[in-house]
Amino acid sequence: MVMPRRRNEIADVSNSASFFALISLIVIFLFIITYGWSTMLSPVIALPHDWPEFLSPIFTLLRYLAGIAIALGGIVLGKAVAAERIRIASEDQPKFTNTWKAYFFLLLVISALGTMNTMFMQTQQSTVLADVISKTRNHLQQLKFKVDEKLATPAYDQQREDIAQLFGNFEKELRNPANCGFGAQSNLRFRELQAVLPKLKPLALGSGACENVGALISAYKDTVIKLTDDLPDPITKKRFSQKKLFISKIEKTIVDIEEMKVKNANLSKDAAMPVLTTAWNIYAEILSEAELIAGSPFGLPSEINDKNVQGMGNITQIIPLLINQLDNPITYLIIAAAVFFDVLLIEFFGRYLHSQVVIRKETFYTSQPGMNSNKVNNLFEE
Repeated sequence: MVMPRRRNEIADVSNSASFFALISLIVIFLFIITYGWSTMLSPVIALPHDWPEFLSPIFTLLRYLAGIAIALGGIVLGKAVAAERIRIASEDQPKFTNTWKAYFFLLLVISALGTMNTMFMQTQQSTVLADVISKTRNHLQQLKFKVDEKLATPAYDQQREDIAQLFGNFEKELRNPANCGFGAQSNLRFRELQAVLPKLKPLALGSGACENVGALISAYKDTVIKLTDDLPDPITKKRFSQKKLFISKIEKTIVDIEEMKVKNANLSKDAAMPVLTTAWNIYAEILSEAELIAGSPFGLPSEINDKNVQGMGNITQIIPLLINQLDNPITYLIIAAAVFFDVLLIEFFGRYLHSQVVIRKETFYTSQPGMNSNKVNNLFEE
């Protein structure tokens, strides 16, 4: 049999432990909900476009203050749910028995959204961004293929390939270690090249000795490219130039995406969105212009913007993002954790409030004449 004093000591330790556990949970709750809501409020509490950039930290602070206020509201609601349940259980004929459900619903909205957003941004953000980056790159590759196909100039393209082959033969002979520079074979290759580019003339760049071969080839290459570009008729020339410009932009955009991935191993929205937004705009711009030049649709989507990713972290997008990730087991863990966190807060508050009720009852009975600690203990045992 446990002695009354010993039992009281155990109860005191248990009550103290429940109190400190509650405080720890409240701190975690404040951190998670504040971060989640401050992120979701970024489109609402944002620096206006025409305001100076140095004011941006003020709006960031305002978002966090709003997040803290919402988190504190959630804590109050958690305590209210626990208090209402204790009240209903302690009254013989309780009234307003559904009030705690209304409190719990509000708590669920406040806490679950904040918790889900925080957990999603910390666990799923990189995965979602990596998937969108991959899709964006694939769309750009498809656009590049279509531009090359739809804006093709077959005869001129073949002519350019032939000239590139002839120049390659000429360069090979110039670099021939057995006879650097101009010789019988290199002169022969030069005349073959000159046959398709009549305006190509020999360049006076030293003796053509081995030490001058690099500069000689570079000068000839620039000249051959310029003359090749001037070969076609104006319409073909313009079409080829436009195709070349489009493909160059697409390739540079793909390179920018890859460089961003390399520099940001752990992808974040702040790092990825500027590059993705630029890529999406370039895609839409090139597709529109290229289809107009070709005079026919390419059969590609007109836009590749991912609205869920654009709004990732915002209050309107957390649910759609989770729905899109239902094939990922972590999504279910995030949803379950959000609800479990609320239940945990309520239970911790319930345990703490119950201990306070017991202490007050003990104080009341011990203060009455003829009541001692043993009688109080017997009362609660009954």
